[in-house]
Amino acid sequence: MTHSKHPAIAKALARFALVALVALGGAFSLSPAAMAQRPPAYDLLVRGDSSMTTWYKDGMLYVKFRHSNRAARNKVDPQIGPGEAAWVDRPLNRDEPFTLVQPMDHRSADMFMSRLRSGDTFSFRCYNDKSGMLRSEAAKMVATTAVRID
Repeated sequence: MTHSKHPAIAKALARFALVALVALGGAFSLSPAAMAQRPPAYDLLVRGDSSMTTWYKDGMLYVKFRHSNRAARNKVDPQIGPGEAAWVDRPLNRDEPFTLVQPMDHRSADMFMSRLRSGDTFSFRCYNDKSGMLRSEAAKMVATTAVRID
């Protein structure tokens, strides 16, 4: 039995291979030389806001933000306003992108978008790809606006 005679099987195998590659974080998609040319990644803190623009397309979460005019300072109590982003040690400069992209599954993206719109703060490990996007390698929530009621 060959897969060329069974397109449904071939399609399923291709889909599985793509999912596996994404799950591995694209570890096999870049050669060591290409990875060495990629700029270093740093922590970008993004404070959510109800008016923040986020979307999900083709396995990628997109987050559009405003540049803060100051450094975030620390992850526990970032010194940035709602809907803003900044590096921990400095504000973004005017030549840096206003949008970041993070690979993730649809369910996780829905959670991130919801939490960002509710005002939570996330840390994204990013680098500037020099094509208008900050590419995130990892993301995690670092502060929440949730109020505890006893």
